[in-house]
Amino acid sequence: MMDGSDTMTRPPLANSTHRFARMLAARLNQRPSGRSRERDLDRSERIWTVSEFCRLSGVPKRVVEKVLEHPDAPQLEKPHRDRVMDTRQSLHLRALIQLMHPKEYPGLINWRGKGTQPPVVAAAALKGGTGKSTLALHLAIGAAVKTGLRVGLIDADGQKTSTIYLSSSLSEIMNTQGQTYPDFIAIPREGDVTRYEIDSHRLHGFWRTTPWPGVKLMPGGGRIGMADQHMTVYQLKNFDDDPRLWMRQTLERWMKANPVKTEVTDCWSNGRFDARLFDAGLDETLDLIIIDCPPNISLSVIGVLLAADSFIVPQTVRNVDLATLSAFMASVDEVHRSVAMSDGFDELSYQDTPSFMLPMLVNRSADMESISELVAYAPDVVCPVYYRKSDAVSNPAATYEDFFSHKPDRNRREGHARFLKNVHAVNDAILPKVCPWVRPTGEANEFIQEEYLDEETGQSFVSDWN
Repeated sequence: MMDGSDTMTRPPLANSTHRFARMLAARLNQRPSGRSRERDLDRSERIWTVSEFCRLSGVPKRVVEKVLEHPDAPQLEKPHRDRVMDTRQSLHLRALIQLMHPKEYPGLINWRGKGTQPPVVAAAALKGGTGKSTLALHLAIGAAVKTGLRVGLIDADGQKTSTIYLSSSLSEIMNTQGQTYPDFIAIPREGDVTRYEIDSHRLHGFWRTTPWPGVKLMPGGGRIGMADQHMTVYQLKNFDDDPRLWMRQTLERWMKANPVKTEVTDCWSNGRFDARLFDAGLDETLDLIIIDCPPNISLSVIGVLLAADSFIVPQTVRNVDLATLSAFMASVDEVHRSVAMSDGFDELSYQDTPSFMLPMLVNRSADMESISELVAYAPDVVCPVYYRKSDAVSNPAATYEDFFSHKPDRNRREGHARFLKNVHAVNDAILPKVCPWVRPTGEANEFIQEEYLDEETGQSFVSDWN
């Protein structure tokens, strides 16, 4: 215990809000653990055993072992009983199996074809806490590791949840200036009367690499919090330039500047696999763009929503939550009708991509009556596959890990495996709908058969989704 001579005099509290904000940010960065941020995140690379690869890809182990004998197959280490590979090696192995056995295993790498535009899908809901980031994050990673898609995830939320999960260090999380979507679409800064678009060939540089090969990130944070103010001020001075269209216009300029150049078959010549060409193709463009939207409908968020070809609306299913969703959808409809009169809207090129509501955090004992009613009365807008409520979600969340990266304790492996199976079913419900060249795996239909079983007849009372 300190004696009176060592007692510290408490400094006065900040007496204005702007001074408080400046002081709190400074103090948080001055603390010792704030200066050594790297210690707070442990991002070890995901390592897959051959057995795990077989389960994820659906390729029998005997086929995998035979392909691994090819001179261009990835060279795997064997630290224990089973050989292991990193994620990039697993993608190389997928491509090699597909090239050697195109009829038997045609859908291991699902790059879009030349002339095909990547769909833009927004995970959007007005209510917070419905699992938008959980959906967006696991859809992006799952699409890359299970179907070989090249995915871009735009974190449009100032809270930057997806950015935290897809960053290798806290330094990456903190340093997002000049990299967020307001920078990508060139939102003018305060006082600017002219907007200068980024050159189309520089736009690809806004996609940041992540610990997952095949997944790129446009991080959150930075100027997102001030985007609305800057867009509103600019619009008051420039009536003929609608800021709500900037995101879609910029994405379409990026698409034109970064078309498909490499197809998977280009990496195969005279029985040899060109891994370098495959890696170049992996980074040259994207097959799917996912937007993790914030839970509001401000001017900047309207622009994000208008950028999407498709909405996946993660939503809890209690009546009060559905009433909120109804109001949100009415607002979105009103926005679409008003923006249709803006100059430049007719020049945009949207794709016909399905949208639907995805039930989230479902408690089977309390919510199945509501789910069944929704599926029965709204089969054209509600997906029967849903995310179950699971205590397992809190385990990787405690260390900001996704379910693909997280290694659970022995007593939690069963719950982790159940939730990961749920992730694959949800992704199988979404990906073939928004990326029609991707073949269904059957996991979505299997989920429906299990969850909507009529005990009397032994049959599902809900039809298959895919």
